[in-house]
Amino acid sequence: MAKRDAAEDQQEHIETLPLFSTTDTGGQMTVLRPGRRVGRAAPLLPWLLAAAALWALTGSVPFGALLGLAPTPAISLLLGHPVTVGVAVVLLFVAIGATGGVYSRAVEQFGQTRVAGLFATLAVAEGLAAVSGVLLLWMLTSDPSRPFDLEAIATSPTIPPELGAVVGAGFALWARG
Repeated sequence: MAKRDAAEDQQEHIETLPLFSTTDTGGQMTVLRPGRRVGRAAPLLPWLLAAAALWALTGSVPFGALLGLAPTPAISLLLGHPVTVGVAVVLLFVAIGATGGVYSRAVEQFGQTRVAGLFATLAVAEGLAAVSGVLLLWMLTSDPSRPFDLEAIATSPTIPPELGAVVGAGFALWARG
């Protein structure tokens, strides 16, 4: 009988111990507040998509103008215009703020900085992957007769669209991996 009481006391003690996080540093504990349920990602999705869209808009200028992924010269000129670059810089700060909001909401929702960091990284990576993929497809379908010429790529005085396509595809693969 005493053995059974000791086993029940030990089981009760184990169930009331806080959960220790193996990824947070500094000996922090992760526990749910009384009455809080385990976090769900659904409330974060609108904020995550908004931050990703802002990163996509911000990334369209360097991908389109600097890497040569713009499908036409007119769009390339538009993306390289100082006003467009200024708008992209303002959008960069807004995207950073939105990503910070995703991070803080994820910390509040899940109680772990590691999970919140993954959500913030997902917003940045998905936004950049989306814009690089869209510009890559748009560039490749705008002139399908253009041959893939390695000599022209190596000797080009500007950044050739093929190199931009490779960089864009690399970003898309990196974000998905």
